[in-house]
Amino acid sequence: RRPFTNKWLNIAVLWELVLLFLIIYVPFLQFPFETVALSLREWLIIGGLSITVIPVLESTKWLVRRGVFGSIV
Repeated sequence: RRPFTNKWLNIAVLWELVLLFLIIYVPFLQFPFETVALSLREWLIIGGLSITVIPVLESTKWLVRRGVFGSIV
């Protein structure tokens, strides 16, 4: 009901994103991890595809709250 209230989880996710961007965009880190810089178009595709998971998860939570899947203990 209250997203983003777990301070340590928020810090961990932010740290993970910083590391991801460093590995993707810092040249001396690209070689050992075999990454290349992504264009804005590629980031938009990734973002658009990842957002499609949200309706599926929210629909599943809604169905579980309604008891459609029976008793889940």
